[in-house]
Amino acid sequence: MNKPVRYDFAKYRTVDSIIKEVNLCRGRVMEIAKDAGAIVRIGRAVRINSDVFFDYFEDKFKSDS
Repeated sequence: MNKPVRYDFAKYRTVDSIIKEVNLCRGRVMEIAKDAGAIVRIGRAVRINSDVFFDYFEDKFKSDS
């Protein structure tokens, strides 16, 4: 069976692709995604709405300095 093609610019991304971009552990990424309301489940597959996730991430963790 062929391996699916993953795009880093997709709106709904895998947890692993988000982990690579923000350099955080899976638990922390899932916690932030849940707080942001960015988790989409399709059966057992989990996808994260990258627009919602990164908007929330920037607003919540932005440095004021």
